[in-house]
Amino acid sequence: EAKVIVSGGQGEDEDIPEAQSMRNYLMVHGIDENRILMEDQSTNTYENLKFSMDLYDVKHAVVVSNTYHLYRTKIIAKRLGMKMEALAAETPMRSKKKMYVREYAAIMKTILFDR
Repeated sequence: EAKVIVSGGQGEDEDIPEAQSMRNYLMVHGIDENRILMEDQSTNTYENLKFSMDLYDVKHAVVVSNTYHLYRTKIIAKRLGMKMEALAAETPMRSKKKMYVREYAAIMKTILFDR
């Protein structure tokens, strides 16, 4: 039986960690809580992957994220030694331009600073 790792800490403007929010969503949509593992300390994509790998001994994962985010996630996973498959979630049209611009900058940071 497959497990789901939800990963993400709590931002300054958030009431609960991102991981908790994702866990709640999955449970409301019928995923048994025993199948959901949480990593709620990470603050960026590198930490999402690294902390999840360390906590749960992850070597191979299917990562679900927004379409624009998966390219960088694959770069980081490869650098960490994780075999990763990508499953893209659609990005709402109203967010696309802003998020693609932000992600371009994040990709440059990842390439230049290895994070």
